[in-house]
Amino acid sequence: MLAKYNLAYTGEYLENSAKVLDKMADIYEKLSDRYHSSEVSGSVIVQLREIARLIMEFTGAYSREMQPDAQVYEKIEKNFDKRGIRLGQMRIIERGDGTREYYLQLKTYKNKCSTTREVAGMLSDILGTGVIPEENNRVMLNGNYNEYIFAECGRFHIIYGVARKNKAGNVISGDTYSVEEISQGKTIISLADGMGAGTRANEDSALVVELVEEAVRAGFSEKAAIDMVNTALMAKDKESVPITVDMCVIDTVIGIANFIKLGAVATYIKRDGWVELIQSETLPIGIFRKVDFDRSIKKIYAGDYMIMVSDGVLEAIESLDKEERLMSIIAGLVSNNPQGMAEEIMEKVQKTAEPNDDMTVIVAGMFARDQR
Repeated sequence: MLAKYNLAYTGEYLENSAKVLDKMADIYEKLSDRYHSSEVSGSVIVQLREIARLIMEFTGAYSREMQPDAQVYEKIEKNFDKRGIRLGQMRIIERGDGTREYYLQLKTYKNKCSTTREVAGMLSDILGTGVIPEENNRVMLNGNYNEYIFAECGRFHIIYGVARKNKAGNVISGDTYSVEEISQGKTIISLADGMGAGTRANEDSALVVELVEEAVRAGFSEKAAIDMVNTALMAKDKESVPITVDMCVIDTVIGIANFIKLGAVATYIKRDGWVELIQSETLPIGIFRKVDFDRSIKKIYAGDYMIMVSDGVLEAIESLDKEERLMSIIAGLVSNNPQGMAEEIMEKVQKTAEPNDDMTVIVAGMFARDQR
């Protein structure tokens, strides 16, 4: 009976469970190919594989323990000692996504007083990357050794602005957007455009944004999240429900942006006076069982701006080459504040008081985070 509460036993049991789920996914895949089963079986396969991956991550199969570099340890020890802090053992856990957690045994001496927030600031300076104390840590250090956990946080943070105009005669926009920090060091920007305008389009686009974000927050990959949402849309009605999806998943720890587009118009990256265009020829979701998934991964730096627009914005531009004209507008922006930039783009694009389609402009800026 005691084996049930043994962590090693539990970890092994969970890993075996994950392998069983993978085997089940293989069986579903073979049956689906042989008997041409419905779209739902495809979603079941995706979910089984993703749950197996999450279990493996939970057991630490995709993590590794590292010993700190001797010189780094010595530097931390000396700096802490100046502040009246003794450093005992130190461990580093590197997760599957490359982020690290630092486990430090610490205590104060000479009647010194320090907080975990102060320790995090010192660690950030020494390691050259931002770290924050875990929520379950003690707030204050004391005269006894206790283990404190510090997790890497984003070196950057996102500030965004949004400008919107509804199609003439509509109170509700068919565009839905969201900017959410879904986990420490990961922010997701979503813009979905439902077919048509008004309440129905709004409900469809809002559903897509909510489901994708919840799935990614739960640990599912972006592709798996979109596959599951596409299956839900296909089962929602007998008729197809095409919805364009524009997503940008930003890793604020290392400064990487993963752009995912399904039927969406171009996205723009502005760096000083230079503008890069990210295009895609994929179709919206909700049309076919298999999703044509397109992604572009870009390195992002402090001072960069990512501009996402709905197709109504491009349609409002009076030019034969609408994307080129929008690039020119973005390159010539006067404001460097995300909200001001979004409003300036909308003002320069909208030539008539009554738009022919819903219009949404999102500007997300990457800024260096103050670790203090």
